[in-house]
Amino acid sequence: MVSIAQALAQQFAATRQEIAEIERQLHLYRVIADTCPLPVVLLDSHGDNVYVNHAYCDMLECTHQDLLYKGWRNFVDPEMLAPIDTAWGEYVSNPTGKFVASLTFLSGRTKTKIQTHVFASHIPNDGFVAYVIPLDNCAIPCLNGHC
Repeated sequence: MVSIAQALAQQFAATRQEIAEIERQLHLYRVIADTCPLPVVLLDSHGDNVYVNHAYCDMLECTHQDLLYKGWRNFVDPEMLAPIDTAWGEYVSNPTGKFVASLTFLSGRTKTKIQTHVFASHIPNDGFVAYVIPLDNCAIPCLNGHC
């Protein structure tokens, strides 16, 4: 007969294994996102960056610290803000399907204009994920063999 202590120990061991597996999977997903050659950004419900990968930092010539908890709007060409704010606001108020837009970002240091296509999706209860496709591959050194 299994004692209560033995049953609890078995349950505890099983829970620890489940947690270890979740941590392993989280690590793998982080590695995939971090090493993706395309810029990826996670936004909270206010549009602030809560995660940016290395390619996004490289494209904007900024560090992670420069980008985290700042809105993507800070890096968009000011001439594009009014129409994109309207489109983004409509998407955020009814986030069905995908958000697709052509955006011009300005790099952090040189203020170089970077033409992009942005594809965003809503993550229920967590904000949004956006994939940024620069139209000029020079904005992503890894695509030009400079990794």
